[in-house]
Amino acid sequence: MYKRIFIFLLIASFAKMQAQPYKNGNKTRQRFAQSSLGLDFYHAWGGTALLPLNDSEKVNTALNNGINPRIHLGGLHFWGHAEFYFNINLSAIRFDNNGPLKIKHNQGDAFGIKYFPKAVTFGRLNFYMGTGVSAANFRATNSGVKTATYNTVNLPATIGLFYFKNRWGFDLSFTYLFNSTLSYYYTKEHSVNMQQPSLLINFGIRKLFETTVSTEKDYLSGRTDSVYRELKKAKKLSSFYFGAGPSSAFYLKENQNNSNTFAFMGNNLAIIFPEACLGYYYHPFKMHTNLVFRYGVLNKSAFDVSQKFTRMATGIETHITLFDYNGFVPFLGINLSYESLTYNENNNGAKSSYAFQGFKPGIVFGWDILPDRLQYFTLRTNLRYFPNLDINLKDGKKVSLDQLEFNFIEFIYYPSRKKNILKALN
Repeated sequence: MYKRIFIFLLIASFAKMQAQPYKNGNKTRQRFAQSSLGLDFYHAWGGTALLPLNDSEKVNTALNNGINPRIHLGGLHFWGHAEFYFNINLSAIRFDNNGPLKIKHNQGDAFGIKYFPKAVTFGRLNFYMGTGVSAANFRATNSGVKTATYNTVNLPATIGLFYFKNRWGFDLSFTYLFNSTLSYYYTKEHSVNMQQPSLLINFGIRKLFETTVSTEKDYLSGRTDSVYRELKKAKKLSSFYFGAGPSSAFYLKENQNNSNTFAFMGNNLAIIFPEACLGYYYHPFKMHTNLVFRYGVLNKSAFDVSQKFTRMATGIETHITLFDYNGFVPFLGINLSYESLTYNENNNGAKSSYAFQGFKPGIVFGWDILPDRLQYFTLRTNLRYFPNLDINLKDGKKVSLDQLEFNFIEFIYYPSRKKNILKALN
């Protein structure tokens, strides 16, 4: 939990520098997008299940009898018509969990999109609909013996109301999950299917930040374009840069080793890890080339078995800007990553270790939010896909670490670009 609180504070400092206020009807690029940061509190409705204690005894258990807080990172785009967001769960606040079967259960959308049919207007209730990737995890402790953490992924439907005034606001939403069945091993050999809660009720508090609106005057007067053309002619818009931010990875393949040998361990779902980059932006080609560093660890345990999956990746990445739509700047590129993958297993005291080291190709897609053409820092979103991240085990089995990396918010800073821009403006 402390790591997640640190991430919250880190993002807060970035958002304070980047976001911009939104004014009704004013569609300049300085107001195309804005950032929000907040806390959500959701409750899963209808989460009671009859779960087995053993082969002959069952207990009626509340799956989600509590409040689940989470950090919300949002970006309102297209002048108030769409919000892209990412949520980070914190520890749940349970009302009771004192029975013979103690459980830990979280369920909520990890990231997604909200669509506002009418653009957000401040000081008025705004209706939206949306969807996203909803992740649920469940773990039980029976007489001191812990099961694995079991995961499911869902694409839910959400409707909600959004209200903002004076940079503060709230979000009230209802989310329906269409398929909430989860397979749960209550012993190493026996499992049961259970229905998770299908309705989530969420209340969120939001805060908006702003700084870039001060550049709107120069943009409207034409001074921004004049300085931009001057720097472009002098070839002073290229720059080295560095960046950092929290990232996440969602595992895409069933773990062959677990499905064959340790079915009770469940499948891998997602982790959060730090990301950093160092690169160069070549303005004439609108091309970024950078080194990207990621390090992620996933620990799993159930009964008398524990597993540890580690990935250390250093990739060289090149991506090209596709277009610039009022400061929304998507890009597409390729990545060649040197992967150091390890898998450690402890099966009732019998330990084994396996590894892979080598190069793997991948693709990257994402976007920068660049509200001003003379910006020397930006917030970046990256999505990366690397296929065939496998570790070979004995007997022809494999451990798959194929994953979709989702780096929702990364702070990028261009020092030499800053120097040239400030000199030209002064």
